[in-house]
Order: sequence, then structure tokens, then C-alpha cells
Amino acid sequence: MTVTCPDCGESFEDGTQFCDLCGTELPQPEPTIAGVDEGKVEAGKDEEEAVAQPKPVPAPAGARLIVTRGAELGREYNLAAGENEIGRWDEEEGYTPHIDLGPQDTEGYVHRRHAIIRLDAGQWWLEHLQQPPSNPTMIRGRGERLEVGSPVALEHGDEIVVGRVILKFVLDE
Repeated sequence: MTVTCPDCGESFEDGTQFCDLCGTELPQPEPTIAGVDEGKVEAGKDEEEAVAQPKPVPAPAGARLIVTRGAELGREYNLAAGENEIGRWDEEEGYTPHIDLGPQDTEGYVHRRHAIIRLDAGQWWLEHLQQPPSNPTMIRGRGERLEVGSPVALEHGDEIVVGRVILKFVLDE
């Protein structure tokens, strides 16, 4: 079975987590258990023995980042529920972030592990990951650089500065 990247259309074998071309997280098939309805426990079994398929918790709205300053203006990166690490690919470490800004950052200002956007309790958060000295992560128009360990809530339309790349945060409704 193959999985297709929702951003660039490249196909990969089932089980691959990220697109090798654009870094987008690939959709994964949902596991199924024969004879068990979603969110229900099989009748007549103790809770410990019961087999259940939990329902996924939906995100309040999809979100994405759109490049407004970088090599590929208009390029979009879909955000997944949970954590989305922003950085650049590193062949030596074998590391690929969820959102690879290497192609956007022709001058090398984006760190391998630069920042993270996470969905937590229905709110999207942005956090800088590098200790100074470092190239900044900022929300344009809000002032200073983000500090490590101090996440900032994101709002629809925020412009995020990662090194010298600028991304617009968009909530899909």
C-alpha cells in the first residue's frame, strides 16, 4: 500500500512518516480491530480485558504556514495536531524536521531544530528551541525574540519569523 504526500503528490510506501521531497507529515492509515466499533468496548468483558478503538480527538481547526519571505513564495506547510518541529534537513544526523525550511533559507539562518509549533488544549503555540546566540524566532509586530521554554499563543494571521524566513500562520475554518 502507498501513501501520497498531500502537498507535493509524491508517493511513498505505507509506514513512511514524512515526505522526502518537501518534509510534510504523511497521512497514516488508522488501525482497525475486527469486531469492535469505534469508541465502544466489546460487551461481556472486564474493562482490563476489553479491546477498544479510541476515537481520535479532532483539532479545533486545521492550520498551515504560508511562505511570505523565502525562496518559494506561497509554499504551504500543513500543520499536524501535536508537535510540528521547524528547522532544516541534516544529512549527517539523518534528521528531517516536520517542516523543512532548508529550501526556503538560501542563506543558512534556519537551525536544524529551530522552533516548534504545537497544538495543546485547542490552542496553537510557538516556541523557540535554540539557546543564544541564535538566529531569531519572532512573531512580527509583537516585539522581541521568543525565549527558549516560553511558548507564545498563535493567532490567525500571525507572521512568524524563523531566521530570515517569514511564514504566515493561517487557521482553516
